[in-house]
Amino acid sequence: MSSKEKMTATNAVEEGKKSNEEGIDESFVVGLIKPLVFPTVALLFLSAYFWNTYGDITLSNLTYPYTILVLTLLLLVSVYVSEVRRVFEQRDQYSLTTKESVLHTYEEWKLSLGVSIIAIGYVSVLDIIGFFTSSTITILAIMYMSGVTSYKLLIGITTITIVGVYLLFVGVLDIRPPEGMLI
Repeated sequence: MSSKEKMTATNAVEEGKKSNEEGIDESFVVGLIKPLVFPTVALLFLSAYFWNTYGDITLSNLTYPYTILVLTLLLLVSVYVSEVRRVFEQRDQYSLTTKESVLHTYEEWKLSLGVSIIAIGYVSVLDIIGFFTSSTITILAIMYMSGVTSYKLLIGITTITIVGVYLLFVGVLDIRPPEGMLI
């Protein structure tokens, strides 16, 4: 390693130390929102489960699931309270503007956000176009978004997965997945 490269590496380490001493590398707003994303998604899933089961199944059959639902809700409330308290205690340490922090967070979470959007789309069209068609599109989209660009690999893995699921669930277990307009 040349002396110039050593100097650059040393400067980078020193800059990293300075930025950590100066504050947290995100804005207060993003620092408040980021830790609450997962609990909010969990809360949405709990709400969707409650919405889909309430009134359709007798309450006596829902005692256990609703107990788990309430306990999970209490846990989520405690997570909200502790994360909001932590962020407010550290509010003077945030060093980036909101715009810089949002761009930085987007770059970090780009793949996760894309997969989440694809998953929401999958669930939304499952009953309309059918399990196997929507699963094929979803597998291809997630693999492509993850960086797989080989058509042979995309088609091969998708085909093996869909055929395997079909053989297991339809052939062996005799379970019929949701059907739609396109199978």
